Amino acid sequence: MTVLISIVIPTYRRIDLIKNLLSALRTQIASAPDAAAFEVLVVDNCQDQSAQHVVAEASDIARYIHEPRKGVANARNAGTADARGQYILFIDDDELPADGWLEAFRQQALNGHDASFGPIDPLFETPPQPETKAILERMFSRHIPAQTGADISQWRAHLGSGNSMFKKSSCFRGESPFDTRFNDGGEDVWLLRQLVDDHGIRLTWCAGALVYEIVPEDRMTNTYIAARKFKDGQLRCRIEAGAGGVRGLGRVSLWMMAGLIQFSLYGIAMLCFQLMSRERAAEMRMKMAGGAGKLLWWRLLG
Repeated sequence: MTVLISIVIPTYRRIDLIKNLLSALRTQIASAPDAAAFEVLVVDNCQDQSAQHVVAEASDIARYIHEPRKGVANARNAGTADARGQYILFIDDDELPADGWLEAFRQQALNGHDASFGPIDPLFETPPQPETKAILERMFSRHIPAQTGADISQWRAHLGSGNSMFKKSSCFRGESPFDTRFNDGGEDVWLLRQLVDDHGIRLTWCAGALVYEIVPEDRMTNTYIAARKFKDGQLRCRIEAGAGGVRGLGRVSLWMMAGLIQFSLYGIAMLCFQLMSRERAAEMRMKMAGGAGKLLWWRLLG
């Protein structure tokens, strides 16, 4: 029977999370109108195959793929190449689907959408600190004010491959659709830039396909938040630089100028808020880090 949707899960040393995710997927597939229309592929990016035994325990619904070459782009490419489905549905190993998630994406596939994206809510392992709560909620959320099926292509820079579905024939061109230059992250943002700007693919919203992203305590620190904001700023410029030519250079120049303004103004604001509001000072500090990333987009930091 033809597989409609291949659910692809890239993973790296997250055994307990994979167990919980596979259990949730089993429930959703069992309640689908046609369970045979789905397959689950777990792509283990760990050299010592740490997830193999977990997937073996769920062999009734999942297949195991080992991609020893380090990098998220390599892992996604391996899953895409091995998938038999007409559609590739990505869910990250630290995400859990809400009720109705799979059915919502199934309807998108039946309606012929090329690329669909669902909302994300954070699920914090411990309560966030008051001064960073709002920042963390925004950082680990994805909500777009649009109806199911609406065109959200203008939001491409704010989307990603976690909780997203692509029609294989129209979206994945060549053997490696995810550019391995972005093996350290940003491979999905680069792909979306290509799909929208170069190929005219329409990105659509799928409001009923909610997942919860599990946020561990070590991703809730000021150090982690600042580092992620800095990297996000870098990525914005790296994506535009990768487009090449005068247009790419012009876009990078504009983003670097924006970074300089952000770094300067938010830095001043941070100093002003230090004694008045810890929450506002923390927010200004993170925005300043994003500006610094745009300025230093070419500098790879450890």
